Amino acid sequence: LLNVDLIRDATFYTGGFSAAYGDRLSSVMAIDLRESNRREFDGELNLSMAGAGFILEGPLRGSRGAWILSARRSYLELIVDAIGTGAVPAYSDIQTKVSFDPSENHKLSLLTISGFDHIHITPEDQDEQDDAVLSEADQHVVGANWQWLWSRSGFVTTSLAYAYTDFTIDVADGETGAPIYNNGSKENELALRSDGYVRLRPGRALAWGLRAKRIFSDFSIFSALDTNRLGTVTPELRIGEGVTTHKVGLYLNVEQTLFRRLRATLGLRYDYFAYNREHDLSPRLGLSIDIEDRTSIHGAV
Repeated sequence: LLNVDLIRDATFYTGGFSAAYGDRLSSVMAIDLRESNRREFDGELNLSMAGAGFILEGPLRGSRGAWILSARRSYLELIVDAIGTGAVPAYSDIQTKVSFDPSENHKLSLLTISGFDHIHITPEDQDEQDDAVLSEADQHVVGANWQWLWSRSGFVTTSLAYAYTDFTIDVADGETGAPIYNNGSKENELALRSDGYVRLRPGRALAWGLRAKRIFSDFSIFSALDTNRLGTVTPELRIGEGVTTHKVGLYLNVEQTLFRRLRATLGLRYDYFAYNREHDLSPRLGLSIDIEDRTSIHGAV
């Protein structure tokens, strides 16, 4: 879904991540996108056996910002006969990012990501089953970000984002077309995030943040009446439900350099999930020691 040519940095926390991250148990993947070309217009065309795509980027008028556009499309379905397989997925994605600097201390950016993925499996594509399967998944994210450098030692970053996922799978009898199974889900999230950071003095820093998320989703499941070879009857199943709820999170981190190569991070996080009325308070402590320039050891509880 993400074009790797637009990624500036990716960090994988295998555990012991800071209190800034919630809703995670084992790991966190943090991805930062690169800045667009602010000097001149630039373009790139990609062509492979899997698909084709392009990247366009350039500065905004007045050189106070830049934009970037990436789009890709697979065409495996066009060469399916040549590669000797049955049904293949068709997928595409598009990314845009616009950055604008209204002043030296303020930076605004707008990001959109959309991905489309679907596959249609007919009875001719299978060896053992005669059902027809149609699977479709669309994902969309749009977000706005504001970064405020309020002093030489501190800044605040605030973002508002909307995410939408539409997932559907349909299974039908290959001969009659009668529906056998359907699973549909439409998931919506509206998220507000604000993070602050200030360096109190050399070797000590304070970070804090707020998370608020509104969730409103609908899902439905249908399974037709079925009788297996042993005569066991499974009754028809129909489920349809909407879920509307919210989450809130707060965190505070204190980063302290203990010795020249030893650093400690003490964090506290509070989360509330309205759907199950669950409150969570999670203290965290992490230690990092630099053995040498390219080797370090991390521990956390």
